[in-house]
Amino acid sequence: MDKWLNNANVVRIVSLLIGVLLWFIVTLDEKVSGDPSSLRSVQDQWIYNLDIEARGMSEQMRLISMEPSKVNILLRGRIQDLAKVNTRDGEFRIVADLQQASAGANSIPLRAEGIPSGVEVVYMDPSSIEVTLEQIVTKEFPVRVVLQGSPAEGHLVGEPAVRPDTVSVSAPESELSRISEIHATVDLDGASETVRGEYRLTPVTVDGKEVSATVAPETVQIEVPITLPAKTVPLVIRVVGTPPEGYSVSRVAQSVREVTVYGPQEALDEIETYAALTIPVNAWTESVVRTFDIPLIGGVLRVEPAAVEVEVDIVPANSRTLPDIPVEIVGVGSEYEAVFLTPENGRVSISVQGAPAQLTALRADQVRLIADVSHVPPGEVEVVLQAELPELLELVETDPPSVRLEIRPKSEQ
Repeated sequence: MDKWLNNANVVRIVSLLIGVLLWFIVTLDEKVSGDPSSLRSVQDQWIYNLDIEARGMSEQMRLISMEPSKVNILLRGRIQDLAKVNTRDGEFRIVADLQQASAGANSIPLRAEGIPSGVEVVYMDPSSIEVTLEQIVTKEFPVRVVLQGSPAEGHLVGEPAVRPDTVSVSAPESELSRISEIHATVDLDGASETVRGEYRLTPVTVDGKEVSATVAPETVQIEVPITLPAKTVPLVIRVVGTPPEGYSVSRVAQSVREVTVYGPQEALDEIETYAALTIPVNAWTESVVRTFDIPLIGGVLRVEPAAVEVEVDIVPANSRTLPDIPVEIVGVGSEYEAVFLTPENGRVSISVQGAPAQLTALRADQVRLIADVSHVPPGEVEVVLQAELPELLELVETDPPSVRLEIRPKSEQ
């Protein structure tokens, strides 16, 4: 017997039978003693599967389960009063008040609200429900940025910056314990510049499944630097050509001495100086100050600064002769030697043209005269001299313009 009474379904069936029996007795009594004309207008009406509205729950609690979630009720009243009962417009409802409920299992009595005048609730099945609540817990989590996709070719991804970098997460304790991290996903596919934006946060388990929780704030500001590999090198500006006869370049001054070049790492590895800018001066007879764009060469994708101001001083040219400059022989095979025939001492004179100040500062050891015999067969040969001069100076002539040599096998010692 005790076992049956402890069974919730048995108790509900017995309660329903008792309710029906009480209704029958009351109805029979009214028919015997009441006014027959008024008794005929009183009716009973069952309403089945009404939703139960849970109300008043603390913000620090979350509803885990509610059993059952629907209720059957028996109403009594006159026909015209029962017709006023409307379960669809929300005026009549069955309420479970959770204001006093605590974490864990609670037995909550049910009550009816919005009953029209003249209608009474005779019976409610069930009259109470079992509600399980769980405490809401709040915990601080760091924000992790998940990067998806790859930036444009050759670009590098920097360290993401997050504002704020920690957030508050609120959830039932059982749910909160499942959260492994709070992350935001940023798509970098094809990006060639810094990615910025506001991104939604998602609480996830260790295997990446989303967990239902309240995150405050719901979004964060994220900035992911996208850059090219960079290298700072000297900027070399080359003057090409020569001014008209009687003029020379005295000085080249530049506003920028170094530039930062950006590009694939393999291209930067080959760059020690950046000699991308050449300035032709063939027609210049006076000094010029001009801003030039710095070209992109050698796989470089960007250069900073992108322009340079260059001042080129053009002055009337002078000339100077330097005597007894030694000639350097290059390109002799390891089994051969080269001997000067004319001039025998291997020295010649050289005339140089340029700006007066540069000519005055020119030293003999800054001039290199070369006789290249790398492609000359053994024997007596005449080789035209080549001159290497400091920048902005121009060779007028060498005297003589060539040397006569004998290329022969090395003498045995």
